[in-house]
Amino acid sequence: MMPCFANEYKTLKGVMINNSSQMLNYPNYYDKYVLNDGLAIRILSADSDNDVYGRGVLSVWVDTNSSKGPNVIGRDAFKFELYIPKNLFLPYGTMTKDANGNTQLIKLSDKYTGDGYEAGAYLLRDGKMNY
Repeated sequence: MMPCFANEYKTLKGVMINNSSQMLNYPNYYDKYVLNDGLAIRILSADSDNDVYGRGVLSVWVDTNSSKGPNVIGRDAFKFELYIPKNLFLPYGTMTKDANGNTQLIKLSDKYTGDGYEAGAYLLRDGKMNY
């Protein structure tokens, strides 16, 4: 049986992420699954370190082809978040905390130049990988 996730991933900028990252070996995950089409899913708990704003967030990592390459965040691996109080399931990086402490959607810039973690938002907006 093919592993759910690869042992190593790279960011879009080429930085290697090994199995110590939350995507691969995080202590507070609920479960991981591989669907019939090879899509791998890992769900992280809402009380983990990624809930920095106290928003009630479940993080969900998706690898579109399990452990097969290219294993690059923003190409075949994407992070999503379930904002429990707002009943929203969004790509990572689309919510932020405003000056009053309220969560809000962010406005995406015209072109994505990040390391890959927020790339899912641009992919959904543009319908293709323009980065």
